[in-house]
Amino acid sequence: MRIQHRTSQKSEAKRRISTSQFGISRSRLGWLKVRFDGGPSYPDMVDVLKGMVAQYGYLVRRGERLSGAEWTERILGSSAQVSDVQMHSIITLMKDREVNAFPSV
Repeated sequence: MRIQHRTSQKSEAKRRISTSQFGISRSRLGWLKVRFDGGPSYPDMVDVLKGMVAQYGYLVRRGERLSGAEWTERILGSSAQVSDVQMHSIITLMKDREVNAFPSV
């Protein structure tokens, strides 16, 4: 009974993490998944974000999950030229409401 309780606590914690944070992840099979907020309010930013996913999605490894801030750091670390519009789109759409971990622009 005690082991089952711990297992359910862990799975509940994982579920909360996966539903509360925005970011980008790649499954072990290679599927890319992006979680963001505000799509209907910011259609132009969504288009910019889609372009960035197409251009820089390869920077996310299989089985890896990155926050918007971590993905931004990875993009900048690859010596990519990122415009202010692109940075603003990631910061606005992938910002976690609970934790503000994004670098200032």
